[in-house]
Amino acid sequence: MKAIYSNRYRDKIVFDHKGKTVTMTGYSPYFRYSWPNVYDKAYKVFVDEHAKHGMELVDFEEFKKVVHEYKDEELRVKMRPYAELVYSDPDTIDMVDPSGGPYLSRGMNLKEFFGKDYEDLVIESIKIGKKNVKFKIK
Repeated sequence: MKAIYSNRYRDKIVFDHKGKTVTMTGYSPYFRYSWPNVYDKAYKVFVDEHAKHGMELVDFEEFKKVVHEYKDEELRVKMRPYAELVYSDPDTIDMVDPSGGPYLSRGMNLKEFFGKDYEDLVIESIKIGKKNVKFKIK
């Protein structure tokens, strides 16, 4: 099944759903994408050091927020050593945003492009090709 989406620059972006894949074509050659941050190593060091000194811990999800806190100067200084251990995973793409849209990321549901009664098409992974973007569906 195919669906067409007109973005704000009037590009006709085509979504083609076949099996567990949705292929996107028709976007301009200008787009951005991102790699996800990896927090495992930073969080392990944080837990180990805080446990050693009997300091209060935060859970993993809260850690991912506070490690990038920049408004609170005291917290920023405390978290800086851990923030430096956070790195990006260049083997995984977690977001693609063609110029003019649409912004699409892992976990989003592509069914809105096909109609409200269409099956769920939740993005599991993203692969960028020379002339298309392929979304693997959960």
